[in-house]
Amino acid sequence: MCSWCWGFQPILTQVKAALPNEVQLVYVMGGLARDSDEPMPEEIQAYVKGAWRQVTAETSASFNFDFWEVCQPRRSTYPSCRAFYAAKAQCEDSGVLMFEAIQRAYYQEARNPSDTETLIAVAGEIGLDVDRFEVDLKSEVIEIPVIIGGKEIFTGNTSTNVMPHNHKHVLANYHMAGPKEIAQAIEASLEAWKTWSVMTWESRVAI
Repeated sequence: MCSWCWGFQPILTQVKAALPNEVQLVYVMGGLARDSDEPMPEEIQAYVKGAWRQVTAETSASFNFDFWEVCQPRRSTYPSCRAFYAAKAQCEDSGVLMFEAIQRAYYQEARNPSDTETLIAVAGEIGLDVDRFEVDLKSEVIEIPVIIGGKEIFTGNTSTNVMPHNHKHVLANYHMAGPKEIAQAIEASLEAWKTWSVMTWESRVAI
């Protein structure tokens, strides 16, 4: 979880509202901190609290510091990232809804986004199928679709992504594009070019 992302959320909302329909915003989860049950070290807690205060000073975003008293902080962001994709697997728009709901739960409601129980509860609050969400959340293998024109396509023709140092550990199944998808990608590119080609450089940079 990124406190600066929370601080700039209102700006992101404005940017999304200003984007033309041809431009799709794609959220990509970075992972950062692996699964861990170890308590967050005191020095990292102090660093994160300081970051919260800095974000507030720069953006006026509010944070609920009760989190540090009522929760057991852990430096583990993988669960939240998996929650995003588990939500997105149910509906294209649900990933962003989960992203924003986790932010609120963490920064405003003092709930721990590293806890599976919190993520499952949030899934229910945004109307997801909780049973399916829990299964997907706990799965170690995710599905990576082909993305064309901002839309995800699951072709069924898959291969695997594995850990570089342990090829027996499968991280994901990725769907491969075929002639049909390549044609769709070309068509989507040509369609996007109609708007992009007449756009001023200032507008391109703003995107």
